[in-house]
Amino acid sequence: MDKQLKILIVEDDIIDREQLKKLLSKSTLKISEVKSAENLDAALELIDEEDFDIVLLDLNLPDSDRMETLLTFNKKCPNVAIVVCTGESGDELGLETVGKGAQDYLVKGEFNPYSLSKTIQYAIERKKIEKSTRQAYKELESANHELKNMHTQLVQSEKLASIGQLAAGVAHEMNTPVGFVASNFETLCKYVEKFQKLIAMYEELTNKTDIMKKHGLFEEIERIKQFREEMKIDFILEDIQGLFRDSKEGIERVTSIIQNLRDFSRIDQAGEQAEYNLNEGITATLTVAKNEIKYDCNLKTDFGEIPLIFCNPGQINQVFLNILVNASQAIKSQNKEDLGNIEIKTYSDNNYVVCEINDDGPGIPEDKLKRIFDPFFTTKPPGKGTGLGLSVSYDIIVNKHKGQIQVESTIGKGSKFIIKLPINVKKAEDKLKQNLVEIM
Repeated sequence: MDKQLKILIVEDDIIDREQLKKLLSKSTLKISEVKSAENLDAALELIDEEDFDIVLLDLNLPDSDRMETLLTFNKKCPNVAIVVCTGESGDELGLETVGKGAQDYLVKGEFNPYSLSKTIQYAIERKKIEKSTRQAYKELESANHELKNMHTQLVQSEKLASIGQLAAGVAHEMNTPVGFVASNFETLCKYVEKFQKLIAMYEELTNKTDIMKKHGLFEEIERIKQFREEMKIDFILEDIQGLFRDSKEGIERVTSIIQNLRDFSRIDQAGEQAEYNLNEGITATLTVAKNEIKYDCNLKTDFGEIPLIFCNPGQINQVFLNILVNASQAIKSQNKEDLGNIEIKTYSDNNYVVCEINDDGPGIPEDKLKRIFDPFFTTKPPGKGTGLGLSVSYDIIVNKHKGQIQVESTIGKGSKFIIKLPINVKKAEDKLKQNLVEIM
């Protein structure tokens, strides 16, 4: 050690203090200055005024006792090495002082200039390593925080990409019922105008009945009858029921689409664990993805009777969306004349609810099958995929929900994804108890 050391001795006993100074003078250390303090307050004042490389610390001081002394020093000067020098012997105390932040431990009267030199050198090196480790930990913590933020942004980007991809399809699904509701509304407006004219004629006739002669009254009635026939009132009365019926159906379709969109995103429970019906979640997701799938695939569902589970519904729906859209795009890439097939099956298996999504697309090569859950890996052509969908899906199912996601694939025959989500019985029981309490 080439550096000139500045040492602080904190010792209330003058004999022990002088003995330490004497041993230091005989040591092999290069020392620029040795200062001393008789109590904790005086030592802390020196720490405020000057920089020291190491503190030789007695635990029992007039104004502080045992571990309190060590903890106070560690808090005050976290970057200064500390060697505890005490009259108490025993390994337990030594281990305790090291555990509380000291770099080493010496028993008074049991060390010489050589062992003191080595202890001080090692203590300073340990402190340097400790400081480097602490700095590395902070940098690692910062990097981990940035990585989490990046992961969140990537997940959000993938979700936005999916939404953007499907938005046109959802708009198309809503446009059809909204279009004929708007058309029916326009027709109803015209019908109402005709009703208003006919009613006005009846009112005019009513006002004239007292002053018109019988012959004139007959002519007026005939005129109204003729107008009634011209406006085809019987057809209007029959057609208007159909308009209301069709409009009601259109509004119900729009309401259903909006409700399924809400169920898909579960915006009212974002980021929360909640009761979830797997079958309903898939149904909601299919509504969102309908326009992406229906032109390329026949869809078959086989929903089993399965229990509710506790999960983040929005995240699970995102997984289904990723896999269904991937299956549809894989089938579309074959450019077949006939429609492909996607089959969805749900059932419960011991402690899991299971969803199998099977397609008859081109399949995934074996060398790529092992990598499909890797971030940024994609089997799609350049520019056609981010390579995040299945990576995000794996994170949601395996890491966030402690479930399983597996894939089986055969070239030329298609792929099958198997998603297993745990049935958390305890959470279900807690929820049931909470509901019973609320009812009572």
